[in-house]
Amino acid sequence: MKLLIVLPIYNEQAILAANALAVYDYCRQNFSDFKIVIADNASTDNSGTIGRNLAGRLPGIEYVFFKEKGKGNAWRRVFLAAKADIYIFMDIDLSVTPQQLDRLVASILAGNNLALGSRFVTGAIVQRSVKRRLISWLYRLVAGLMLHLKVKDLQCGFKALDNQAKELLNFTKDDGFFLDTELIFWARKQGLRIEEMPVIWQENQFSPRKSKVNLLKTGFEYLKKIITLLFIDKK
Repeated sequence: MKLLIVLPIYNEQAILAANALAVYDYCRQNFSDFKIVIADNASTDNSGTIGRNLAGRLPGIEYVFFKEKGKGNAWRRVFLAAKADIYIFMDIDLSVTPQQLDRLVASILAGNNLALGSRFVTGAIVQRSVKRRLISWLYRLVAGLMLHLKVKDLQCGFKALDNQAKELLNFTKDDGFFLDTELIFWARKQGLRIEEMPVIWQENQFSPRKSKVNLLKTGFEYLKKIITLLFIDKK
């Protein structure tokens, strides 16, 4: 079983080395065949130097740089160019710790095409601001109703795909955070097996930095993209 883990980054010099090493150490102790790809989407700080240094001295880590911005663009391009049995992406802030990777792997091995970490299913333990909880709740309510998605957490940065689900990335268009929703939409439309599993989520657990997402602007953009998928779904 070959495991590919992508860590999308943008200007993460403060946390990149420590958090990438945390993922690497866990994988080295628990998986026999793995690769970790640090996917840099146009960082302008010292992230590139740190990423290249990690890749140069650790055989299980690779660093790639994309001049175009976009978290979704970064992990989609890495997935589509790679060959593995299980494809995972996780946020570099490690709000979901590497110790929870086993759940994603087990779900795919059990026959699911898409395994989703979820902050909204029974068993999840979440430390998150009230503001962000409310925004996530509103988003999944709107997207879920409009696109007929039964998934409770569309945006958790902790997901695994098999090769069948990976191929659906060829249908997706978004280069940013909406790619998660797009992928789930296409998986539902194609009748793939999707499983949500509870995660222990602690917001920015290893980082003092604030989110780079403009919530109001992003919310409006998401609504337009949801409407676009709605028209596709009716065809």
